Amino acid sequence: MTSKKNARETKPDTSTLPANDAFPPPFNNDSVAEDTPLASSEPQTVALDWLAALPDAALVVDNRAVIVAVNAPTEALFGYTRAELVGQPVKTLIPERLRARHAKHMADYFATPRLRPGHTGLELYAQHKDGSNFLATIALSPIPAAPGTLGLAVVHDITERKRVEKTLQRRITDLSVLNRMATIVTEAMDEDEIITRVMDEALHLAGVEFAAIRLLDKEANELILVAHRGTSDKFVRATSRVKPGEGVSGRVAQTGEPIIIGNLTEYPGELKELLEQERIQSIAGVPLVGRTGLLGVMNLGTPTPDSFDSAGMELLLTLARQMAIGIEQARLYAETRRQNRHLSVLYTINRATSQSLNLEETLHSAMMATLEALDVETGGIYLLDAKQETLLLAVHYGHPDEFIKSVQRLKVSEGISGQAVAKKQPVVIDASEYPTKRLAPSIQARIQTLASVPLWAAGQVVG
Repeated sequence: MTSKKNARETKPDTSTLPANDAFPPPFNNDSVAEDTPLASSEPQTVALDWLAALPDAALVVDNRAVIVAVNAPTEALFGYTRAELVGQPVKTLIPERLRARHAKHMADYFATPRLRPGHTGLELYAQHKDGSNFLATIALSPIPAAPGTLGLAVVHDITERKRVEKTLQRRITDLSVLNRMATIVTEAMDEDEIITRVMDEALHLAGVEFAAIRLLDKEANELILVAHRGTSDKFVRATSRVKPGEGVSGRVAQTGEPIIIGNLTEYPGELKELLEQERIQSIAGVPLVGRTGLLGVMNLGTPTPDSFDSAGMELLLTLARQMAIGIEQARLYAETRRQNRHLSVLYTINRATSQSLNLEETLHSAMMATLEALDVETGGIYLLDAKQETLLLAVHYGHPDEFIKSVQRLKVSEGISGQAVAKKQPVVIDASEYPTKRLAPSIQARIQTLASVPLWAAGQVVG
């Protein structure tokens, strides 16, 4: 007695079937035995009968790659009638650019007929009657026949499946990028670092070669180039400062809306020739908008026309918003640190003046607190003499003795300290601009930037 389980697992005995009852190989991905005899033409007849019953688009071709039969789903898929296809070469259904390669594949296939499932990873292009192309998988099975083997092709249009896969993959990529953006904005507190890292993410995401970040200088009413990738020095110099309304960046800043330039013929500014030299054909510009308003503009460019679509722009806008948030946070952090340093200096100076009546000790404490707060390496404090004609170096830090000897006494007209006293306001210069020639070489040998502020007491400058 056989159990139900064994009954289900028991295969029917087909060894007693007469030879003329043999069926052709099934027309699915698990189908044809490669060693099926090719002697009889009867499987051909049965195969053609089965063709009409298949729910998928299927056609039979001979070893000359000529269509022998098609079913109704094939007519619906390709847009041809049965009469238009039967007797025609199968290359009719192949894009012209691929026909030579397809002919070789067909010759190779009929030289060694075998099962080729549709899930082998091959993605092929087929062609509708109207000339439009579509992605397809094509499963092939040999049909024993005389005088030669036929081939059964089952075609699946995978256009929709690929669209869904692409959408899903893009969404996964988007989420991954946004996660990295959140990490950057959370971890980085430096404005330059945030700009650079987000710009590089945008380049990677969009698969482009050129990028530029411009931040708005509200006082000058200009967009200042602060970071770039892929452009020449000549282009950088020509576009380092842009007015609102000029070019793509200026238009984006003026309107607050993103802009896509699909082709240079649409470019709204005077830089078209420069852009051509840079091989930039397609441009996307997005605003950097934070809680305080417009902060700047991010531009991306490619050497290929029409490289940006609406879906990609949505993600770029999201990146731009993340960058703007990061910039504002970095600026807030920098301002907080600046204020803390300011308060620290005031506290230290106040403490020094309240605890000591020694002028030199008080000045030294004030200078050291200032150096630490500003994170600078050298400094000194000058005091005016009684005649208000000469500045005397009262305390100093970080300079060698030989240098100190040369700057121990300065006339009010000398050096950056003399300028601060004469103008009664802070002065900041590069070392290359140092005003006193006799001191310039020693200054420029060890210092890059100098700042001097006047000391006030009872309404007068005292140092």
